[in-house]
Amino acid sequence: MSSEINGDKAFNIIPRWVDGHHSSRECRECLDGSGCAYMSEFCDGYNTCDNGEDENEDICRELECRKGFMKCKDGIHCFPEYTLCDNILYCKDGSDDDQEMCKNRTCPTDTTKCSDGIACFSPKERCDGYEFCKTGDDEDTVMCKAYVCPKWKWKCADDQQCVFKQRLCDGYQDCNDKTKLNRAEKRTSHERIDDKATTSKKKTRHSFSVQSTSNPSVCFLCNENGQEAFHESSTFDTRVRECAVKLNDTLLLAKLSAAWECDSGQVKCDDGIQCISKLSVCDKRTDCHDTSDENEDMCKARVCPYGSKKCSYDYSCVYEVQWCNGPYDCSSREDEDPDKCLTYVCPEVKRKCADDQQCVYKEGWCNGYPDCWDSSDEDPGFCRDYKCLPGFVKCKDGLQCIRSVDMCSVIYSGQGTQCNDGSDKDDDYCSAYECPRYFVKCPNGNVCVHESMICSGEQMCNGESEDEQEFCKTYNCGDIMSKCDNGYQCVHDYKKCDGFADCSDGSDENPEICIENRICPVGTVKCNNDVQCIYAFQFCNGYHECSDKSDENPKICTKDRDCHNGMSRCSNNNPHCIYDSWFCNDDVDCKNREDENPNFCLNRM
Repeated sequence: MSSEINGDKAFNIIPRWVDGHHSSRECRECLDGSGCAYMSEFCDGYNTCDNGEDENEDICRELECRKGFMKCKDGIHCFPEYTLCDNILYCKDGSDDDQEMCKNRTCPTDTTKCSDGIACFSPKERCDGYEFCKTGDDEDTVMCKAYVCPKWKWKCADDQQCVFKQRLCDGYQDCNDKTKLNRAEKRTSHERIDDKATTSKKKTRHSFSVQSTSNPSVCFLCNENGQEAFHESSTFDTRVRECAVKLNDTLLLAKLSAAWECDSGQVKCDDGIQCISKLSVCDKRTDCHDTSDENEDMCKARVCPYGSKKCSYDYSCVYEVQWCNGPYDCSSREDEDPDKCLTYVCPEVKRKCADDQQCVYKEGWCNGYPDCWDSSDEDPGFCRDYKCLPGFVKCKDGLQCIRSVDMCSVIYSGQGTQCNDGSDKDDDYCSAYECPRYFVKCPNGNVCVHESMICSGEQMCNGESEDEQEFCKTYNCGDIMSKCDNGYQCVHDYKKCDGFADCSDGSDENPEICIENRICPVGTVKCNNDVQCIYAFQFCNGYHECSDKSDENPKICTKDRDCHNGMSRCSNNNPHCIYDSWFCNDDVDCKNREDENPNFCLNRM
C-alpha cells in the first residue's frame, strides 16, 4: 500500500545511509506522531506508523533489504531468505514461491528437495509429523520408519515421528499417534510409582512425577527407596521451583521443595521454596513470588558480582561491558552519562568510538555495519588501515572484516554474501583465496568446505556430485576419518562400528572390522562393548553415543570424575568434560550452558 506522503517529507524519513548502510538501532519518528519505525520495520508488509509511511512504495523501492533478507519481484517488500520456496507466500506478488524459480534453485546445504522440485526440507522437518513438502516426501512412511532420529529427539511408538526430548511428559501431546505419554511411562515402568515418602538427612522425596506450574515438565521420578531414578532437569523451568504434584488425583503444593538445594548458579528466595538465577537478583524485575529478590535494603547492601557495577538509584548491578555502550541499563541513565563516559575506560573486549562516549565490541569494528552512533567504527579511512582480529579476514575492498570461515564458504552458498562488495562469493577472488586451517577447496577451486564435510556423502560443493565423486576418489580423508570401501566417501573414525551405516555401502559396519579388541583411532576412547570408539568429550554428555550406552554409565559419570589432559568439567555438578578452549567461545557445548555462563566468562577474562 502506498501512503499519501509529500515527496520531500517522504525523502526525509528514509533511513540515512552511512557508506551504503543504515544504522539498525535508529528509530525514525513517524510524521504523524504515532511512534517510530526501526530499519527492520521498513518495507516488511506491515504498517508500523499509523499513516503507513514505513511501507511507502517509493521509499521501499529505494531501500535495500537488510542482511539475510531478499526483495520481492515487485521491488517493494523484503522477506527472510530462509523462507524462499517454503510453500508459504510472503510476497504479495508470490515471487518468493515462484515455481520456475524454485525448480531451478539449488537447495541450501543439508537440505533435500521435495519431489515436486519446489521446496527444500531440512533435517528438522524430516519425520516431524507435519508435511512440509506438498508431495509428503518429508513424512514418507517407509523412510520415516527406517529413519534414526537425531540424538536430541525421540521416536514415537508408531516409528513415524520424531519429537524433541524436552517435550516428553510435558503434559502436551506431540506424537500424532497419541502414545508419547504411554511410551514415556514405559521408559520408567521398572520403577514403582506410589505416594510413599522416604526421608533422608537432606531431602524428603515422594515417588511421583513433579510438574512445574508454569511449564509442565518431569523433574524427577523416585523409586520406593527414595533414590532418584529418572531426572530431566534440562526440561525444568529453573526460574519456578514450586511444583504442582499430582498424588491420587489431588493437587498439592510440594512443600518438600523447601528441602531442595538450589542448582549451581541459583539462589533461594526468602520463602525457602523457589530457586532463581543469581543473575536475576536485583535486576529490576521480580522473579521470586515473594518479591524478595528485589528487596531494596538487600539490593542496597549487596555487593555486585565481579565484572559489574552498581547503579546508584535502583541498586541494580549492570555488567561493565554495558556501561557507555549506547542503550540505558540503569533506570537513572547514569551508565550513559556523557561526562562519565568521556573519561570511562572501555573493557578489554571493546574500544571507544571517535566521540569518546560509546564503547563498542572490537568484533564490531570494520564489520560493514555501523555500531557507533557516530559511525566512526566504519570510517573508510580508519578501516582501510585496520588490522582484522585473529580469525577474521579482509574483504577485497579492504574496508570490511568477516570471519575467515565465512570467506568463500559453502555454508552461505546461494544465501547472499557476507562481504558488502560480494568478494566472498566472487569466483575470481575465491579461486586465489587460501582456505583457513581445517578447510579444503571444492573441485571447482572456488568454495571452501570443512575437511570433515567434504567427501562425506553429502553434496557440499554446489551440487557437483559427479565432479565431487571423482575428486573424492583421490582425496586423503585425514587422520580422524577413513575411506569407505566405495572409494570416494569418508566417515569419522568414531562412527565406525557404532551400529549405524554411515558409508553408503555399509562398509563402516563390516563385521570383519567390527570385532572385539580392535584398536581405537588416536583421540578416541573405547566403549565397554570393546568394539566401538568415541571421542573423550562424548562421554557423560547426556546422550548415548556408545551403542551399549556405557558412555553414560552413572558409575563413571560422577561429579568427581577426572577429565583428560586439556579438558575440564562443565561445572562442579556436571560430569561432562569439554576441551578448555571450548569455554567462553560463544558456542554452547555443555548441556546447561555452563561453558558460556556470563559470570564465569567475565572472571576468566
